[in-house]
Amino acid sequence: MTSFLSCFAQVEMMEAELEDLQGNTKKNKKPPPRMQELEDSVKCLKNHIGKLEKLLRCIDNETINSDELEQLKSDFEYYLVSQKHARDGCC
Repeated sequence: MTSFLSCFAQVEMMEAELEDLQGNTKKNKKPPPRMQELEDSVKCLKNHIGKLEKLLRCIDNETINSDELEQLKSDFEYYLVSQKHARDGCC
């Protein structure tokens, strides 16, 4: 559940930064490239959140076994860490 909440927190941080950039961009001025990056990242994370919600329903309905769930958990945690490094400018 912590990873799920981390995903929501990342979306909120990106949306806040996006709003800040939008507020600082004047009319008829080309938006900074960071805005597109943020919009793409938010869209991607929201897609992953939707998939996680489906996964939670599978868990509730007991249609996924623990081995599959453990692998998905590892994959998702790796994704979150790589997104954080990308956002922080790390390699």
